[in-house]
Amino acid sequence: SFAVTMSRTNDLNNVFRYRGTNSESSIIDYFKDDAYYYSPNEMLAGGDDFYNLTALAYNNYLIEDAEENGQLVYWSFLDPLVDSLTGVPVETRTQLQEEMITRKGNQNQWSIAYGANISDRVFLGATLGITSIKYRLNQIYRESAFTFSEDPSYNPIDHFEVEEDLTIKGTGVNLALGFIARPIDYIQ
Repeated sequence: SFAVTMSRTNDLNNVFRYRGTNSESSIIDYFKDDAYYYSPNEMLAGGDDFYNLTALAYNNYLIEDAEENGQLVYWSFLDPLVDSLTGVPVETRTQLQEEMITRKGNQNQWSIAYGANISDRVFLGATLGITSIKYRLNQIYRESAFTFSEDPSYNPIDHFEVEEDLTIKGTGVNLALGFIARPIDYIQ
C-alpha cells in the first residue's frame, strides 16, 4: 500500500492588543537601566551593540548619557522630577501604553508512506515526513499622552513607537521505519 497525506500540525494565527494608562513605569526606564551594560560608543553606529532596542533609544535621543559626580548616568527628558537630595520622584509621570501583536503562520507535514506484506510472514512499513514552518510576528509598541503632575503643560514628545518584525521559515525531514516478522503462527 502507498499513501500521501498532508496535515496541519499547528495554526499560529492570532491577533491581540492591549492598552492602558501607567503611572508606575515606562519602557524608557527599561532602556535607561539596560544602557549601563553598554558604553555610549558601543551604541553608536559602527559600535558592537548598535543593533538593539536600547541603542535605538539612545540614537533617537529618548535616553542620553551624562557624567554626574564622576559616574556615567543615563537620563531622559521624559523622567519625572526627583528630589535632588534623596533622588525620590516628586512628581508622577503618566503615559498611555499600548501594543498590537499579530502572529501569522502554520506548521504542516507531508507524509509519504509505504507498507508491504510478504506472504503474511513479514510486514514492512516506512514513512517519510517533510515538515515545514512559516511564522511571522509583528509587534508595535507605543507610548503617548505623557503627562506630568508638577507641570501638566510640559509635553516634550507626542509619542514614540517601536515596531519589531520576526520571520521564521524552515523545512525538516523525518523518517520512520517498521518491521514485523511472524515466522510461525504462534510467534510474532
